[in-house]
Formats: sequence, structure tokens, C-alpha cells
Amino acid sequence: MASIRDIAKKTGLSISTISRYINSSGYVSPKSAERIQEVIAELDYIPNRNAQAIFNKKSGSIGLVIPSLVNPFFAEMATIIGNRIQDSGYGCVLAFTEDDPNKEAAALDLLKGYRVDGAIIARGCNLEELKKLNMPIVSFETIISEDIITISANNYQGGRLAFEHLYEKGCKKLLHIKGPNRFEATENRSRGFQEAGKDSGVQVDVLAFNTDYLLGEDFDAELG
Repeated sequence: MASIRDIAKKTGLSISTISRYINSSGYVSPKSAERIQEVIAELDYIPNRNAQAIFNKKSGSIGLVIPSLVNPFFAEMATIIGNRIQDSGYGCVLAFTEDDPNKEAAALDLLKGYRVDGAIIARGCNLEELKKLNMPIVSFETIISEDIITISANNYQGGRLAFEHLYEKGCKKLLHIKGPNRFEATENRSRGFQEAGKDSGVQVDVLAFNTDYLLGEDFDAELG
């Protein structure tokens, strides 16, 4: 595998000049830059990203933390975001949590180890640990703090709209099937559905499933 030293020898330029060009950390004349690029292509040189991360304090990678690829929603999400990250010239470090706080903590340690430049966290549950991450974060679905950008649907309003649709169809007694209490989106949708029913004077029974949103998961239902 070719090294910076090999490029310097082939071009007749100093190692520091080659390093400045590769790391975009200083001036390199157009003529030298052209020659360096020719030799890089000739030697099939691939920069050491770990070394660059230490030198530049940037890894050129972004972390993507999701519950699982088993869930079709998150599988599609990971594909779309991963492709966009790569199209932007970054690498993607993918980690899974299965909505387990311990696995999420391990995923965050993984991102720190890779020195990622930023992270996209889907359905985060270690809110205090996420606040401490010294990197830009975008949270998906879970509000971590006012300082962290969150992307989420208005799940409360979605729950109300679902009720209103059924009510307009003439339904007068409804059964609301909801997911686990620990998910913020689930709770907001459920609250919207039930409060819309209460406002309309319609009885809404609730069937809660204490399970994860994973295919093949066993259901433990409690009628409430």
C-alpha cells in the first residue's frame, strides 16, 4: 500500500508539501498539486482516515444510530440517509440500539471511538448522555433538548386526525391499539387519539402492546 513517503519520492516534493495537499492544510502551488494528484492516481493511494482524524480533528464520517434494520421503516431511513451522507463525501458509521439503553450507550462509545464529525440519532433514550456528546447531533423522533435539532412528525395531531377520520365515518365506539409507553411518539399519538375522543364524547378503549416494533416479536397485550 502506497504511503505519503512514496508520493514524495515519486514527485520529488517534500513530505510536508504532500501532507498539506492531502489534508488541505496549507498552500500548494497549482503545478505541484497537479503532479501530486497524478502520482496519487498512479499509486492508487488511499488516505489514512484515522491519521487524518487525529491531525485535522475531523474524521470525514457521520454516525447514524437506529434501533434496527429489521423494522422496514428504519431500514429505508438508513438507506436514504446513508446514501445522502456518502453523496456528500462523508463515510457513514452505522450502529444499532434495539431501543436498549445499554446498547445505545455502547453505540455512542463506538461513535466516539471513530471520532465522527456528527451524529443522527433515531429514537434516542439516553437523553443525559446524548446531551454530553461533544459533536453536532440531529435527533429523530425524540426531543433531547432545546439546543439539539429534532426532526419529528406532530404525533399528537396525528392521533387526533386518526380519531376524527373514524368519527366522520360514523364510528361511535372505538378501540385504540397502542405501542409501548416508553416511546415518545407512541405516547403523543395515543394521547391525541384519546383526547379527541373525550372532546367528542366518544368511548375509546385502549389495548396496549408492551413490545418492541420488531417483526416476529411476541405480543403481551394489556387491555386498559
